[in-house]
Amino acid sequence: VTPLLSPLNMSDATNDNNVSAGRPDARLLQHMSSLADGMQRFDTEIRSVLDAVYPDLEDREEAEELENAADNSKPAEGVTPPVSSKRPSRADKWAAASKRTHMAAFIEYIANPKTKKQVIFQDKLSFALGLCNVMLTSFLVAYPRLFVHWFAFKAVVLLTSRWLTYRIKGAHYYLLEFCYVAIGLGVLSTMLFPQNATVHKLVFALMAGVLTPATIATRNSFVLHSIDKMTSLFQHLTPTIVAWLMRWHTRHVVPGFDQLSEQQQREFASAGFATLTLAPLAVWAAWAAAYYVWVFVVNDKKVSERGYATMFQLQTKNKDSAYAKFILGRPTKHQRYAMYMASHGAMCLLGMLLNNLTFHSCILHSIYVLSVLFVSVWNGANYYILVFAKRYHAGLEAMDDAPKASKSE
Repeated sequence: VTPLLSPLNMSDATNDNNVSAGRPDARLLQHMSSLADGMQRFDTEIRSVLDAVYPDLEDREEAEELENAADNSKPAEGVTPPVSSKRPSRADKWAAASKRTHMAAFIEYIANPKTKKQVIFQDKLSFALGLCNVMLTSFLVAYPRLFVHWFAFKAVVLLTSRWLTYRIKGAHYYLLEFCYVAIGLGVLSTMLFPQNATVHKLVFALMAGVLTPATIATRNSFVLHSIDKMTSLFQHLTPTIVAWLMRWHTRHVVPGFDQLSEQQQREFASAGFATLTLAPLAVWAAWAAAYYVWVFVVNDKKVSERGYATMFQLQTKNKDSAYAKFILGRPTKHQRYAMYMASHGAMCLLGMLLNNLTFHSCILHSIYVLSVLFVSVWNGANYYILVFAKRYHAGLEAMDDAPKASKSE
């Protein structure tokens, strides 16, 4: 800056005369021109760096220009807006608006990495955090009350992150599933009503009866480099461990347990068929009624038009599977929806019936939990050995080939 401004010294009498006469100094014009050239070169360098880091920056700028032009009801100069008969979905609008904030840009970066470096960095970070989570979780099992707080903390962080990323992808209807309801009830009960024996046993029945078998049913797996897969594993496996601690280490989970009367303490260890099966089944029925009305009646058209993903679509995606044929073989749409909900309830009921065994036997419950843990690890091993090695490197190679193809065009 100093070399550019030093010629502007007006102590020279000639300069004073030129300025006072209204004639600009030639040196001033020369340096102003040099300054403009320098700013132009700086702008060119910055754009070259941005093009290297964000190859799709020009597309984003054009999209923003089109959006601003549409808002002002004026055509954008030099840009021909695309002709589309499809009305933009709420997810598209949210994603477009979110680009204006740093937090939402970070969420978009996590949800949709666009370059090879971004994918590798995100996977390394997920692997490191996932492994630290496994070690810390293993350590905190020895401190049941702390483990419950750790469960609540992870639930808030991971499920909030999932909602934000799934909202961008149009998959946020997944978070209306019963698993998330059970997790929410578990967090609220262990944090707000830890000394209520009735709520304590109801949450145990939901976690052990629904979330534990769901780990196997949804084929959750230990895939440390995938945030999405580890979040899915958390939402089923961590509540499984919490339920085991709630039943067999109640004294250390419930604060002030030793101050309770003997009768109150015995209430935590006594439960029958109504408590372990009928009560959680009633909770499921209330959720099922609300879910059916909201997803399959009120928002059915919107889900179809905007391409939102639902668990019904995921479960019936493979048209050749026996389950999909069983569900999709019904003549009407609502009969298919009803049959899907009935099958969902039947699987939940089967898990709730197992509560009558696991609640009364520490050995059976421990074997059950360890078996579910082993299955999730086995699924992860299968994924890494049979799927990941080929798919991951093929995906990275495709990302390398994409810029070359665009340049050739």
